[in-house]
Amino acid sequence: MTKRLIYEFIHGPLCGPAVIAPSEEGELHFPHYEALSYAEAPRSVHCIWEVRVNRERDVWLHFDKVRFATRDCQDGRLDVFLPSRPDHPFLSICGHNVSSKDMPPLTSKDLTPVGGDATAQPSVRIQFIGTTTPARAAFKIAWTELFHLPRNPDGTLMTSRLTETDSQSMQTDCEFICPGEASLCIPARLVCNGVINCPAPPNLNPLANITSDSGDESPELCAARTEAPQVNWVMVGLGATAGTILGVIFLFFICRCFCCCCCSKRHDDDDDDY
Repeated sequence: MTKRLIYEFIHGPLCGPAVIAPSEEGELHFPHYEALSYAEAPRSVHCIWEVRVNRERDVWLHFDKVRFATRDCQDGRLDVFLPSRPDHPFLSICGHNVSSKDMPPLTSKDLTPVGGDATAQPSVRIQFIGTTTPARAAFKIAWTELFHLPRNPDGTLMTSRLTETDSQSMQTDCEFICPGEASLCIPARLVCNGVINCPAPPNLNPLANITSDSGDESPELCAARTEAPQVNWVMVGLGATAGTILGVIFLFFICRCFCCCCCSKRHDDDDDDY
């Protein structure tokens, strides 16, 4: 009796890196095009990514440019798993529901394993299974780490913590408060960078475009930031230093010329005495 073995390769070259280190923002692309030059495209794909998140941070996943071969989940399915519920996907995306790909921000509690293991790194596990050729499936997943600003007992945002001297990291991480009632904020360097980093408020009209009214990519906000004069303090410092050096050199030559004139006059007076 002959046995036939079937091998299934999980997370091949087309999947790219399996573990993604924590960062303020990031993107995950499939297929990993760098591998197409040296790896033969398989008939099926099974990728598992672990997106790690900095501690005490929420994260917002945004699915963009998702394309599957058919509407059947057997041909392609994206699953998002959370450490708080690792046995069941928090979100599943197939061809038939690819338009319903917006998800709320995941809190730091969602990213922590059940049991509160202090040594475990907060993370999100993303899995893609496709039975068709990878060329017929493609997607991009972007994410942004969010800081959750606490609230006062009366429900207002605790913005006073942004001015505390011992909260320097909070000041740089929470410079822009996202619209809505979730009290989420991002660093100023992520504002108007061409990527939507603030999630839409839960009560926003689905037909509305968050970038046209509010948010970190609002045209009005970005136009104001562009028109504001940008002071390049490095160039100002270099200019001041160069001016100081030129002033010292100019003063040196003046003193030298003055000394030469004095010496020449003294020499002429000595000649007249003879």
